[in-house]
Amino acid sequence: MSTFKQKYNKKLKLPLDTSHTIKDISKQINVPERILQEVYNRGYKAADTNWQSVRQQGTFKKSKKGFKNRLSNEQWAWGRLMGFVMTNPKQVKEGAPDRDLYEEAWKHKRST
Repeated sequence: MSTFKQKYNKKLKLPLDTSHTIKDISKQINVPERILQEVYNRGYKAADTNWQSVRQQGTFKKSKKGFKNRLSNEQWAWGRLMGFVMTNPKQVKEGAPDRDLYEEAWKHKRST
């Protein structure tokens, strides 16, 4: 199973393990940096407030053991950001947690 980061890099024809900054991604997809930063911030906070959803390191399984072996807040935030960039339906469909930011990002893309 590929991660959203790997899918993004494949889409850009880059090595799958290539890292990016929020600023890089903003330029590559023409979405304001502040929107991407807000997605990241929401992911970071969600790792603490909804820890049951945070996956275990090295797997795609939810952690049932609390904080043991789970992704860090930073890892979870990056995963959420990359899911947003790759239009993960669980994040951007109607009623999803980042739908408001997704709509704002698309308005910006259409206006430029």
